[in-house]
Amino acid sequence: MIRKWGWGMLCILVLFYLIHGLLLWRFSRQEPRVEVYLEGELSQAAVLLDGYEPRQEEGCLVIQGKELSPFTKNEVEDLLAAGGLDGFAINDRSQAWRLALQSLTLSFFLLALGLFFLGCVYLVRDIQRLVSAFRRWLEEEYFLEVVKREGEKLLIGLIRWVVLGFSLAFLGIWMGKVSFFLPFEWLPPRWIWDVSHYLSLESLHMGQSGYELLCRKWLPVFYCFTLGEGLCVLGLGIGLGLRRKKGKKVA
Repeated sequence: MIRKWGWGMLCILVLFYLIHGLLLWRFSRQEPRVEVYLEGELSQAAVLLDGYEPRQEEGCLVIQGKELSPFTKNEVEDLLAAGGLDGFAINDRSQAWRLALQSLTLSFFLLALGLFFLGCVYLVRDIQRLVSAFRRWLEEEYFLEVVKREGEKLLIGLIRWVVLGFSLAFLGIWMGKVSFFLPFEWLPPRWIWDVSHYLSLESLHMGQSGYELLCRKWLPVFYCFTLGEGLCVLGLGIGLGLRRKKGKKVA
């Protein structure tokens, strides 16, 4: 039963990753953008923003590209204000692809964290088990005799510890280098648990362009996949823990 649980969780996790990756690939075919909405003629604004090579669409100017920085919106506001234009509104989706891809990075981070924890627990218990066995052997025989008789087991154990130690070090270094992006406007002005602020985030984005509707639909879905993948990792950990406890009872 426990083995079926573990294999089931693993299959579901792999399926989640495949679908998640496929949806991200389709989402990446559309480039992030900043949409500038103005009242009246757009030609003057287009001249002011010429360095960004804006494209004119119905009722707005579009600055597009995966190289857009988180500060593109502020730069555009400064350029338009300096040119004497007012009454404009900016819909900033410059970091939409970064946020979408981050959902998969976060999922891999949770997986790495789970593997790191399980690896550390296994390494410590394996060392304790072999050290305890070595002490029992020394009670019966001299050191050199123990090494001759159990040398193969000791060597295999040392190799296993080195490989696992390097693997854990690699995971730790990778997790230490991972950084996550959080738009400044997502942070509540006063309290981190301000639910009303999070519920009002959707109102920060205006317009009904195809890309805006795409972001509204799929960005929450990507993080739902992240949540599902995290729960699968937790389920795998629980399954391994239960299997280990069952093995101890049988022994």
